Amino acid sequence: MSRVDVAALSNPSMAGIMAQMTGDVGKWVISIGLIISVLASYLSWILYSAEVPFTAAKYNAFPRIFTKQNAQGTPTASLLLTSLTVQLCLLMIFLTGKGYNTLVIISTSMILIPYFLVGAYLVKVSFAQSERWSIKAIGLGASVYGIWLIYAAGVDNLLLSLLLYIPGLAIFLLQPLSGTAAVNII
Repeated sequence: MSRVDVAALSNPSMAGIMAQMTGDVGKWVISIGLIISVLASYLSWILYSAEVPFTAAKYNAFPRIFTKQNAQGTPTASLLLTSLTVQLCLLMIFLTGKGYNTLVIISTSMILIPYFLVGAYLVKVSFAQSERWSIKAIGLGASVYGIWLIYAAGVDNLLLSLLLYIPGLAIFLLQPLSGTAAVNII
């Protein structure tokens, strides 16, 4: 196939190439393999994301209900929260009609706030505890870069990401801090 023909193929383009080389069998093999890969990836990311509320609850930063596990050791409340959040995000994407790129932009915008906060925390700790200017410079650089990224992302994406932060922030603020969580957070 020429480069122009390959560029004109619909996604997944590898299925079109395999169809050209082996017929419809190759197209079906690639398509089924892609579906299995995407579903496995989707499942693994949901399970991975379910660990976040579970771990936060173990350190008393989230309500204790998120530490509940079933007989197989799966954190059920945490998995339910994560699954509902993913479904809410997919519903938002479906209703806006923007598709996958919107989800990527929102998730990218969501990481910018923690990135800035990590840099700001390094500044706080380095000025309080460190004599080394290199650590202070790294913290200041990360903070300034974080602010620049937030500015560059735009207000629209930042506000959309804040809508997704609000439920987690509400859960965190409603959870009374114990000694362990207060030490880890502050």
